[in-house]
Amino acid sequence: MALTSTLSPEQLVEWGWRVPFLFGILIGPVGLYIRRRLDETPEYVEIEPTRTPVRDVLRDHPIESLLAMGPQLSRTARPISSSTSRPMR
Repeated sequence: MALTSTLSPEQLVEWGWRVPFLFGILIGPVGLYIRRRLDETPEYVEIEPTRTPVRDVLRDHPIESLLAMGPQLSRTARPISSSTSRPMR
C-alpha cells in the first residue's frame, strides 16, 4: 500500500517491486539470529524423531488429514478436470 501510494506506476515497474525484497534481506538475518539464540522447548526435546513423518500423521490422524487436504484437493481437481474434459480445437 505504501509503495503504490508514494511511487508512480513507472517507478514501481522499474525498481519499486524490489523494495519488499530489500526489507526481506534486512530482516532475514535478524530472524536467524533470534532462532539460533533460542532454546528448544522441553516438549520438543522429548520427541523421538521418526523416519516417516507423513505416514505417521496419516496413520494417527486420518480424519483430520482428510479434512485438511480436502479443500485444496477440490480446488486443484476442479480446474484440471474441466480443462481435460473439454474437446480440443
